[in-house]
Amino acid sequence: MIIYESTKEQFVGGVVNELLVDRLYNSYQKKIGKTSKSEIHSWENSLQKMANVMGDEDIPRYAAVAIEFNIQNTSKRVNFLIAGDDGGLLLGMAETEPT
Repeated sequence: MIIYESTKEQFVGGVVNELLVDRLYNSYQKKIGKTSKSEIHSWENSLQKMANVMGDEDIPRYAAVAIEFNIQNTSKRVNFLIAGDDGGLLLGMAETEPT
């Protein structure tokens, strides 16, 4: 399950316009259920840093971004994922942790 997916352009725009935390929260509530304040605080701390990383011009503007991607058949998740337009993985980023 993915709680947020977009393009690089949409992700960076959502961070710059301070809309993304609310979108993540609403999607998380809808797809998974109640979230903790520490989860929200984690998003607030990491989203700007990831937007800075995504500002790299070597990452295509149409690259796909996924947040809170659950790894099937495990209790792990990837917090941030970047994928190419051909379905090829460019970068799987962040710690994995139990869901």
